[in-house]
Amino acid sequence: MFERYSDRARRVIFFARYEVSNLGGSAIDTEHLLLGLLREGAGAAGEILRRSEITYEAVLEQVEARSSPDVRNSTSVDMPLAAEAKRVLRDAGDEAERMHAPHVDTEHLLLGLLGQPTCLAADILSAKGLCLEDVREEARLQARGPQGPPRPGAAFPTLAEFLHRLEERRAAYHVSSSRPDAIRVEVGLPEEKWVVTFFSGGRVAAEAFSASGGVEGQSALTRLLDRLDPPNDSGG
Repeated sequence: MFERYSDRARRVIFFARYEVSNLGGSAIDTEHLLLGLLREGAGAAGEILRRSEITYEAVLEQVEARSSPDVRNSTSVDMPLAAEAKRVLRDAGDEAERMHAPHVDTEHLLLGLLGQPTCLAADILSAKGLCLEDVREEARLQARGPQGPPRPGAAFPTLAEFLHRLEERRAAYHVSSSRPDAIRVEVGLPEEKWVVTFFSGGRVAAEAFSASGGVEGQSALTRLLDRLDPPNDSGG
């Protein structure tokens, strides 16, 4: 099942298997995958975890405190996946497909963990401030590579115009700061929730949370506004 995995992602699975054996478990679960990601330490996930000051030692301490160890198994014993870990790997594959990535990599595994909000690994990650939407956006940014020096404030005129057009349509929206260099606008529609992020470097990302879950760029803003009521005619 790991044919599509990058070498880094395969090492994460190997390390996770080792963690089960070391901690005394009978199946690979989400906390073992998180420990595997931290042991691997490379790729986009490693960078995100380091920036969030999430360390292997700290997570191991939490896992040991919240787990009931069984008999330790040899690493040569075939180690099954727990139900939540299977869902994490399934979600990781879905994330890779959504990003049109050639392989499932560490960032997709991290997103898979965050996609199971009730699991132990997601609990540990969310306590450090990580959330699925922000990590997904960060992973996309890293996948695109460097795009030249940033242009501070380049997206903000677009933001101001967008908010003006929302006001014209009397649309319900919420503005928040998702990170130091970005402002997020959430717009609610009857069967969709839109999250539009304006970055200081000039890029705009729009994501519609619906059955399709597609992610688009600045051109999606026009489509979003078309879904809303026409502008108010203040003339009289």
